[in-house]
Amino acid sequence: MLLRSRESLSIYSLTILTDKIAQASDEPIPADMRANVTFSSPAAYIYTSGTTGLPKAAVITQGRLWAMAFFFSMCGVKSDDVLYICLPLYHSAAFGAGFGGAIER
Repeated sequence: MLLRSRESLSIYSLTILTDKIAQASDEPIPADMRANVTFSSPAAYIYTSGTTGLPKAAVITQGRLWAMAFFFSMCGVKSDDVLYICLPLYHSAAFGAGFGGAIER
């Protein structure tokens, strides 16, 4: 289904975040807010599908996320390369590929 306007988006209970992203600061997060962040600190939660029970959160640590992002530079991927991710972004491998590609300089 093609949604053509913001009015049609509100019908489907979707929220547009473009204005909030534009308001976000480009400044680094203050050191005191990240002082206790370590490689074992949680960075993201990816929820399982619950095929063997109820859905549950799989914890992606800062270290794992850093490794996912670093993997592309180890493989020689450059900022002008295109990566097609055929998995859903809630899959940990797809999330890692999407995240790593998004922050690579």
